Amino acid sequence: MNHELKLIQEKLDTLITKLDKIQSGLSSLEINSSPPLSLQEAASYLHLSVSRVYSLVNAGRLQTLQHTKRGRHLFSKEHLNQYLYEK
Repeated sequence: MNHELKLIQEKLDTLITKLDKIQSGLSSLEINSSPPLSLQEAASYLHLSVSRVYSLVNAGRLQTLQHTKRGRHLFSKEHLNQYLYEK
């Protein structure tokens, strides 16, 4: 009987670990599910000027999701929040 309880406890621990991984994966999906922000939207979100955001990107302090040949930058809120946290 004691052995059976140990097996049940081990299986429960495994399930809890897997559920924690699933939950953390879902929370990261929620963060990434927001649409990308344009340069102007990112500047507004950070309370900075557009030229300051350009300089942060060029200095490598702010990461973009995409940079097209036409010079359009797209930003994720996750990267913007990371910049604010490190600031």
